[in-house]
Amino acid sequence: MAINTEAVEALRDVAEPHRAANDLVQLDIIETYITQHAPQYRIQLRPQYRERLACIPANLSKEQLDIELFKVQKDIELDHRQRAASIRAMPLDSTSGCDEYAALYRQYLDEENELGKAALARYVVHRRTILEMLENALKVQDTGAYAREDLIHSLIFPMRTTSDEVDFARQNLWVVDERLAYHTHLASDLPMSRLTAIDVDSRDEPDLVVFNTPRAFADTKSPYQSVVIVEFKRPERNEYPAKDENPVEQVLRYVRKIKEGQAKDRDRRTINVGAIPFYAYILCSLTPRMRAIAEDHDFVRTPDNEGYFKYHQSQGCYIEIVSYDKVLNDAKKRNRAFFERLQIPAT
Repeated sequence: MAINTEAVEALRDVAEPHRAANDLVQLDIIETYITQHAPQYRIQLRPQYRERLACIPANLSKEQLDIELFKVQKDIELDHRQRAASIRAMPLDSTSGCDEYAALYRQYLDEENELGKAALARYVVHRRTILEMLENALKVQDTGAYAREDLIHSLIFPMRTTSDEVDFARQNLWVVDERLAYHTHLASDLPMSRLTAIDVDSRDEPDLVVFNTPRAFADTKSPYQSVVIVEFKRPERNEYPAKDENPVEQVLRYVRKIKEGQAKDRDRRTINVGAIPFYAYILCSLTPRMRAIAEDHDFVRTPDNEGYFKYHQSQGCYIEIVSYDKVLNDAKKRNRAFFERLQIPAT
């Protein structure tokens, strides 16, 4: 029995350097993954969490490693909450000048700061993922065709829903315009007759119709600052037959229908919807036919040649025709500072 014990100890002494080396390799793999792909877990690279990372199995795929790191992150957040509870539980008369309280509070604030950075990093990674998905949706698919506009629409905002039903984390309106997040009501691919923001008797279904919040100091009783319509078209679509309604005529029809409806002010009095400014975005590929439509309607070409714009005087609507390439590239530029700050490779 003594011989077996001595043999085990001898083997452990021989294996220890190899095990330590393997642990270092594993930790290096994890650190590389966190640094390059998952900055939301960067707090785990602190020395006090080294033992937690050492417990993660080796030879995991990136997806499996992310799951394990997510578990560790939740454990850290749980410990943080327990530490906060301990601080709150300490009697007030014993905290003044107490070294234990001061140390706990410093550690709490330090972790609170790091976990706040982790939450921001998680959201920035989400934005990068959405841009990657949008970029892939604009490419030729495995079927040899381009993706339908439904896919792009769903990336921006879930279809057949309203902003009352969709939590903020699932709304990616920032891809089109950061300001669209601050709205009173949004309907996505729903009949106008179901709009709660205005009474419209129509079965038309704009892709997105957004009723924006009034400015706080605006001298108006209107419940809306403006109305925004967003229309998505299939990437590389070039078929807009002359006998059919084109995208410009389509959004103008939506504007007319909404203006024909009735809205109420804060005192429940009917207001003139026509006095509210309208904005429309047509997101599409600038195919030859789409460019011809823009020029036939007397649109002005943007300096970068990636879109057109026009103010439609009679309908009081500013319309932009924007290429998907411009939408994607502009969104990347707006988010580049976040990516660089967190050392996340841009798409």
